[in-house]
Amino acid sequence: MSGIVTFNSAHRYNLDDNNKIETSNGMVYFSQDLDLMRRVLIKVTQIEGRNKNEINTALKKAMSEVRAMVAVEDERLNIPRIHNTFFDEKELKLYVVMEFIKGQNLKQLMNTASEENFIRWMAEIAKILSTLEKKRIYHKDIKPDNIMIGPKNEAYLIDFDISVSTPNQYEGTMFYKAPEMDRGSAYPGRDKVDMFSLGVIMYEFYTGKLPKRPIDYSADASVFSWKKFIEPKEKNPGMNSFANDCIVKCMKMNPKERYRDNNELAAQLYDLLRRIRSDGKSARNARTDGT
Repeated sequence: MSGIVTFNSAHRYNLDDNNKIETSNGMVYFSQDLDLMRRVLIKVTQIEGRNKNEINTALKKAMSEVRAMVAVEDERLNIPRIHNTFFDEKELKLYVVMEFIKGQNLKQLMNTASEENFIRWMAEIAKILSTLEKKRIYHKDIKPDNIMIGPKNEAYLIDFDISVSTPNQYEGTMFYKAPEMDRGSAYPGRDKVDMFSLGVIMYEFYTGKLPKRPIDYSADASVFSWKKFIEPKEKNPGMNSFANDCIVKCMKMNPKERYRDNNELAAQLYDLLRRIRSDGKSARNARTDGT
């Protein structure tokens, strides 16, 4: 989908297939508003339905979810503001035009960021999630690609599935998504899936590699635990033990054993940040895998 598109006979946007990222439920284009001459993000989602009633129901749900994201703008969170929406009735595509966040994504910075900066970014993301979860809004696809570091070195959370609905097995990204999102999960809750994903990102930062099932951990669903779990400190003995414990708690198989909520996680991360600053050393060079 390349070229200039016009929504509601008003704004014209330039969509470029060479400047986009695929998401779990659509495509995000880094675009240009040709009338206001500003950069924007455009999320394009296919509205599914076998008949007109199903399509209308799906669209109504999608728009209610967009309105939920607009409602939290007063919270002054570091998330993209929504500028406009447009539904293409012929192609059954919903376009959501959002604020462009200037900077680099965390994936680009994972191997060069200082431990202090990284943990501060994680704490900032946890605080964003804390505010959203109070309104039953879940991101559902937390990964380094969806965390932007702005020009003032602050963390932004982008590419929401724009959803207040319960996460399901078709959402999320392999290796980052929580075990309860898998088909046949024995645990019905989905309110701590983002917390698990943050734990995975921290695991990746400290060890240099993503934890992978069943190599680094494997599930025993009958007892809600890991048959095997290689803690990050086993791969990076020099890392802060408090950081290791935080990651392990975030990545508990049973969500009930994770932090009570993202506000508690944020408090722990800010505590970890104080410890890192007090210690004055980085654990990045202590990895045992040579990365």
